[in-house]
Amino acid sequence: MGLDGDAGVGAVDRHFHLHRAQVARLDRDADAPRQRQVGVGGLAVVRFDFQGEGLFGPRALQEQAAAGQRRDLVVHDLAHVSATLLAAACEAFVAGAKAGLDPITMTRILGIETGRNFASSRVLPEQVATRTFAYGKSLGAALNDLDFVADEARRLGVTTWVLDGTRSLYRLAAGLGGGGEDMSRLATYYEAWAGAEVRIPAPGDQKQGK
Repeated sequence: MGLDGDAGVGAVDRHFHLHRAQVARLDRDADAPRQRQVGVGGLAVVRFDFQGEGLFGPRALQEQAAAGQRRDLVVHDLAHVSATLLAAACEAFVAGAKAGLDPITMTRILGIETGRNFASSRVLPEQVATRTFAYGKSLGAALNDLDFVADEARRLGVTTWVLDGTRSLYRLAAGLGGGGEDMSRLATYYEAWAGAEVRIPAPGDQKQGK
């Protein structure tokens, strides 16, 4: 007998929902632990083995672990970029101070076109030039992030010239006693080496940018 009209539609719907229920049951079975009895000292002990390929299957767990590693790498890689940009901004601001340019002028100069970044627009003017040094992350923590990215890059066979230079700088600063200091204090090492200070000029100072 053919499937006609409402009766036919109802039969198809029932068949469809039955199929969905079977698929859902198979998925649950794949995720569920397998039970088997194991004899231990004459006692029957129920042991659960996760053998499925669902949410808790070996393949899924491996994929979740790999995804977690990729997320960690991305987070630490962003920290590497941030640390590198901070170092570059420190060099630029200290060079400007050595040449007689105040931080306000340097912020304007670096804000033109491609010179602008978070370190040059916020960290140096707000944390270094005001001598606040409260960025919120230590030099040691930044170095740990850089080391993590370097290890992963080495494992992947990636050459990291810029990262290696940044690591050397942060390792030097940490070795000089700044490991626990706020990472914005990286600028103070450049200041000591250059003999110039990045500081907002006092009111009426002739060096104040126009």
